[in-house]
Amino acid sequence: MNMILTEEKIYQRYRFREMHQTKNFKRTKTFLKMLSFASQTQFKPKITNENIISSSEKITPFAIKSDSACARELNRMAIQLNCEADWCAQEATIRNVVALINGGAMKFMAFEKNLIKLSPGLILSIKSVHETLVKQACYLIARLSREYESNFFKVLGVDILKSLSTQIPNNTQIISDSCKLAILSIIRYCQTKQMFAYVMKYYLNKAQKPEIRQLASESLCVILDCWKRSLIDSYYIKITHALKILLKDSYEEARYYAKKATITVFALYPDRKAAFMKELDDNKIINDLESDASSTISQCDRQTDEIMNMISERIENMSSSSSSVAGTPKIVSSFRKVENENPNYDLNVKFEPNIRKKMEKTEIQCLSHINTNDCSKNDDICSNPKEEIENFTLETKNNSNIHNVMKTPENSYKKLSRLGKLKTPEIEAFSPRTVASPSNKMSLIPVRNAFQNKLKRNPSPVIQSPKLQTSNTNKRHSNSPISQKSFDNNGVSQINYRSRHISQNLSMNSIPMFQFEEGQEMQFLQSISEFINTGRFFALENSIQKIIPGLLICSVKSNEKKISSLAVRHIYELIKVFPEQFELSLPSLFEIFFADLPSEDEMTRFVPLILKEVQCLYNPNLLIKVAIKQFPSSQLTKFISLICSQPSCDLSNCELCCSLINIALKFKNSESKNILIQIAKQNPDMIIKAETDFLEESSYFEEALGEIESSALEKLYPHFSPNHMDEFITKILEIVDSDNPNDNFDDYRYHLYHEIERAFDQTNNIVSLFNLILAIFEKKGIQDYHIFINQFSCYYHDKKSQLIIHKILNFISESESLFVLINSFLNLVNSDEIELVKNSVSIISYLVKNDSNNCSKPVLPKLIENLERLISHKNFYIRMCAVKCYASLSVNYKSDVTNSIDNLTLAQKCLISKYCDL
Repeated sequence: MNMILTEEKIYQRYRFREMHQTKNFKRTKTFLKMLSFASQTQFKPKITNENIISSSEKITPFAIKSDSACARELNRMAIQLNCEADWCAQEATIRNVVALINGGAMKFMAFEKNLIKLSPGLILSIKSVHETLVKQACYLIARLSREYESNFFKVLGVDILKSLSTQIPNNTQIISDSCKLAILSIIRYCQTKQMFAYVMKYYLNKAQKPEIRQLASESLCVILDCWKRSLIDSYYIKITHALKILLKDSYEEARYYAKKATITVFALYPDRKAAFMKELDDNKIINDLESDASSTISQCDRQTDEIMNMISERIENMSSSSSSVAGTPKIVSSFRKVENENPNYDLNVKFEPNIRKKMEKTEIQCLSHINTNDCSKNDDICSNPKEEIENFTLETKNNSNIHNVMKTPENSYKKLSRLGKLKTPEIEAFSPRTVASPSNKMSLIPVRNAFQNKLKRNPSPVIQSPKLQTSNTNKRHSNSPISQKSFDNNGVSQINYRSRHISQNLSMNSIPMFQFEEGQEMQFLQSISEFINTGRFFALENSIQKIIPGLLICSVKSNEKKISSLAVRHIYELIKVFPEQFELSLPSLFEIFFADLPSEDEMTRFVPLILKEVQCLYNPNLLIKVAIKQFPSSQLTKFISLICSQPSCDLSNCELCCSLINIALKFKNSESKNILIQIAKQNPDMIIKAETDFLEESSYFEEALGEIESSALEKLYPHFSPNHMDEFITKILEIVDSDNPNDNFDDYRYHLYHEIERAFDQTNNIVSLFNLILAIFEKKGIQDYHIFINQFSCYYHDKKSQLIIHKILNFISESESLFVLINSFLNLVNSDEIELVKNSVSIISYLVKNDSNNCSKPVLPKLIENLERLISHKNFYIRMCAVKCYASLSVNYKSDVTNSIDNLTLAQKCLISKYCDL
């Protein structure tokens, strides 16, 4: 008889079997009361693994518009995830990553490229003792495994899987189950040789704990259910060998799932069943397999769905039961399935194509073994039957409707206390700017505009730590994962912070006003540093309009270099996060940055970085309109030249061109010529008019315009734009890899190299440009490499760039004389730029040290002459580089430099000898 039961009775059977497997179980009257009460209450909706993962898709999406914005968001989130001291902020960051995914961030290359930066933070979250944080991290990992499938390890790394595996034996069941759910999801979708090898190597070891060996059996169930048949065929011998080991394992649960996996093997390979049974040589195991196989022939659900759904349901049951315990923080999880107030709302979610659709009435199945540790609490029955009933049904009130437990987001917000808002200020600051649609209104992250309107109606009170002055408001939206507390509207309540320091940093209502005061500049900057250094930029959003004027004032403190350099550094960090707020302050910023600052001033290191970011963040037409209103300077001319070279820059306005021509004629340098060339390309009439108005400059116009390349040649290579750097690199690589005989690369090599050279002044992603140069040299040769000599010296201090520069120099030295190469860098040591001199000497030291054939000997006299001058330089770093260069020369040319070293001071000789011994 094929019995069909309702979900209510299936749930009763499930609970009865779970408690029946407890070792010391006794059928008491109390249990019968609990069972009868369960049949009277409304049945809890079925929770499945796909429901839980898909519920993360209901978080309100946060849309981004570019690769650079995507990279910035992931970098910021990586910093927040690494903040191990604040698990609430870590949980909020994980939810925000999901918001990015829902907003379409995966379509950007930068998302996949920078996702690996989240891996250390996710590993910290997995190893956390906080159940909710671990659960959220595991659900995010499961979601990413479904999205990236076989590329999962490429984007997140294999260390994620190792960290999840270490948590399987965890004494906290919800942590163990969450990690197991994530592991099984990875195994399900990441169908690769690396994944299979990991399961075989780390899960089948007999020295592993029983829970790990059980996971091995469950993993084989998933592999046999979900992987491609061709892969299973190739791994058949290893799979069957593993099953033979697991079928004889001492742990019952490991044997149970090994039997299920073996039955699946029989279904896939019925002709190999007899041979498998013969190799077992154990009558008891053979009989068990025969009986289990006959009882599961009519099973409609796959083993994978049964395993993962059972784990998911157990996680949710534990989450709801733990949240009902007094004194335990009630965590509002974005992944928890909730009911909508709209009765027409469909709670069903779309399953993957390889998952069979659930029936409304479920056929009786052979229930899998339940971990009896979860039911051990039922042995010690309380004296009050009502308490047992409440604990069993997971309800907070007797006979309460399911809607009272599973609140919609709107109702949940009303009951969250203000204490929740004090813990995670950056969550709401990150809330998406788009209005939620019906498809995503289940999100627990409120919409920014709605939240701001709420604040306008109910302004937040001023907080005096450590006490909270509450306002007389009844409703306050919050998405904080903090326990529910109540506050007296007319009174003052004491806040129990984890620590006073954390409360001061994380409290949104207690954020300082950042009021700038004369004479308190350093205190003002240090208060901002606390937020910047911890990556909590969005906690400053409400005060950024007051912070910007203070930073501008501090940056012009010429008598306090420490203050000015710190202010410029803060501007560099904040403008990347708040470009819209800085837009009105661009004239003031340009007035500061385009002044001819002394080269030894420390703030000059950050000014070029800021100007590069500005070119990526703002429209070039806006920048050029602001720039022409500044007092002319050499820095301004260079900046305008870069802006004019961008493809999207519009120079059709005659008044704009007049201002640009006046600036160009004031300095008459290479940048001025480029400005005139760009005007001539877009607005040639203005150049003709300028030549008639400035007859005395006719020779300069002829010289500048004589360098205009033909339009046909200009179309042969791509032009750089800070907002489309990836497209620029891709197009050049296509040209380099092309074997088109009609394409003569040497015709436009020189012009293309100068286009790449200008790109170094327009972006901070210099590593990609150096990789591009290396690729061109390897495919097309090293001709005209001298164009990049300045770039090698300028960025040699960067460790990532230094490794690539070494590869480029080694490649050049294979074809070019080392004497010529060293001489190219020697021409830069007389520069007035400290950084350029220092890096040039360092590069020469590297080349001389690796000169095993003594090819650089002709350049030694000139080199030693410069070193004798530089070793007494006023700059400490240049002196240090000169000492290191002497030490490098002593390796291969000791006899040649002995006379020069003898003429040095005793202290200088001692330093050189120490570096020689290294």
